[in-house]
Amino acid sequence: MSDSIVEIPAELLGVTQKLANNLAQSEPFLRLKRANRKVESDPQASQLRTEFSLLQAKVRAQQYTSDYSQADVIRLRSLQDLVYKNQALKEQAAAQEDAVNLLRDVNQLISGNIKMDFGALTRRVSDD
Repeated sequence: MSDSIVEIPAELLGVTQKLANNLAQSEPFLRLKRANRKVESDPQASQLRTEFSLLQAKVRAQQYTSDYSQADVIRLRSLQDLVYKNQALKEQAAAQEDAVNLLRDVNQLISGNIKMDFGALTRRVSDD
């Protein structure tokens, strides 16, 4: 199946752009931007997040191979504790959750009005 180009009426495009602008300026998204900047400006938080993410991906991949490392699992748990205790990362996680919840609420509201899953319209159609 190939992607088709859909002509979006100018009025709908304008309303959609206003919605996107309003969402970007909403308190949950402004809080998320501040939290992201705080993590990026905190070398410890930034390094901790990176190390945790990389090790988490490695451990997930190891689950499907015979190269499973107990030392990596122990280190991952240790890093997880540090992540949960880091104030900047806690604020970022809470802000991300609030932003996602706002998007879910907006999706539900729009979906109820158009009688279909609005969020599903934004997903790329894969080739079958």
